[in-house]
Parts: sequence; structure tokens; C-alpha cells
Amino acid sequence: MATEPENVIAIVPMKPLSQGKSRLAKTLTAEQRADLAMGMLRRVLLAIRAASVETIWVVGGDNRVRNMTRNMGSECLEELGKDLNDTLKKAFELAFEQGKSALYV
Repeated sequence: MATEPENVIAIVPMKPLSQGKSRLAKTLTAEQRADLAMGMLRRVLLAIRAASVETIWVVGGDNRVRNMTRNMGSECLEELGKDLNDTLKKAFELAFEQGKSALYV
């Protein structure tokens, strides 16, 4: 039996924009890489919404990420752990405590 979208929390990890897309540093400026990451995040959030998943947690990021996330009706979680893997583990535990399924995006 499939889980209904309203019972799913999508968890989207984000680095601070200054750290994102670093492999493109020889091709794109820091500002261009940040804009690319923001555009990709926007598309991911829209795709999740299109799948009828109502709850989206964006974990990590920076102020620009948090502002856009909130403006798009999603929630921001601060880093919950000592690193990305620990943070994701804790985000999944938090979702399960709420009786939800979690989807890592």
C-alpha cells in the first residue's frame, strides 16, 4: 500500500550558497553558482508540491535559502546534527515521531 502524500515529509538538504556547486568554480562566478543552486532548489520545491506532498523541510542553507523556502510555503530546519548525515538522521527521526513517512530529496 502506498503512503498518501499528506502523510509524507520531503526532506531537502541544502548547503550554504557560498559552498554550493563548487565543482563549477572554474566556469561560474560565486554569484552565478548561488543563483544556479537557488533555481534548482525552487524547481525541486515546485516538483514536490506538484506531487501533492504538503510538508517540505529544507535543512541547512543560509538566509537566502531560508527566505525563499519560507516564501514558497515550506519549512526551514536549522542544522540538527554535527554534519549532514547526522542532521538527516535526526530530521527523519523527527518526521517518524510525528507519525509521518520521510522522503529524502
